[in-house]
Amino acid sequence: PKRKVSSDGMSVNISGLENIAKRLYDETEDKALTSAFVFDYISKALLLMSDAYEAEYGKTEFVYAGGVMSNSIIKNMLSERYDVYFAEPAMSADNAVGIAALALRAFKAEQEI
Repeated sequence: PKRKVSSDGMSVNISGLENIAKRLYDETEDKALTSAFVFDYISKALLLMSDAYEAEYGKTEFVYAGGVMSNSIIKNMLSERYDVYFAEPAMSADNAVGIAALALRAFKAEQEI
């Protein structure tokens, strides 16, 4: 199913996504269809935000990381339009990995002083 993502510049509204996905699943009982719909919707939201960012700041190389960003639907959609970089799936599965990497970098920087 197609649904328009509501956006205002670099902000998007996904507050109704859970209800839409629940209704779709209740009507179809199709887990794959419902999951694909959710990831397609999230991809479109990210595209809108990225479009708005480039409209304001110019062409950009984007880095996307985090658990949701390891999804292939999202990766493929964003890669078609932008110069993008993604963290490896093992590093995207848990946001704590990014925080741990930043903490390690800060610790190493302190040791060099």
